Amino acid sequence: MLDKIRAWEPGADLSEALEMISTGAIDTTRTWVESSSMVVTECLGTPFGRYYILVITNDVDADDIEELHRLESELGQPLGNCIIEKEHHDNPHRFFPGSQSFDLLTVYAG
Repeated sequence: MLDKIRAWEPGADLSEALEMISTGAIDTTRTWVESSSMVVTECLGTPFGRYYILVITNDVDADDIEELHRLESELGQPLGNCIIEKEHHDNPHRFFPGSQSFDLLTVYAG
């Protein structure tokens, strides 16, 4: 799963979703899952409804992958189909001591 996330490239049809999220209003955020190597934050607002921000470090383990599969169940489709923005950073994340790199993802299922 992580290979698919790291290999993901944006499609041309994502600009509308990104625009809606960037200009919309967030009403509520909550931590959906948090571990020692990743965090998933759920954002609710208008007009987009629900999207997720994920921080995934290089230290993810089998339990983290299981949580990502649970997120796929919540989304109703593969995670790779829902990534609308990705940033890779080749440096440690300050909230995850010991990490060497991380990916910041915006996930939206429509």
